[in-house]
Amino acid sequence: MNDKLFLITGLAAIVAGYFLLNTGDIIWAPALLVIGYCVLIPIYLYSSFRIKVGD
Repeated sequence: MNDKLFLITGLAAIVAGYFLLNTGDIIWAPALLVIGYCVLIPIYLYSSFRIKVGD
């Protein structure tokens, strides 16, 4: 369940980032996109891969 939280939060950050980018925000939109794409989604991928391999 904990790894799914990273996925849901990452997708929410990406959607919110694109929404803010559409409104013209140039400070929070890129920050949310970077956090979503470069932090939260990779944490989800790493944790789900680690669970499947059995480390």
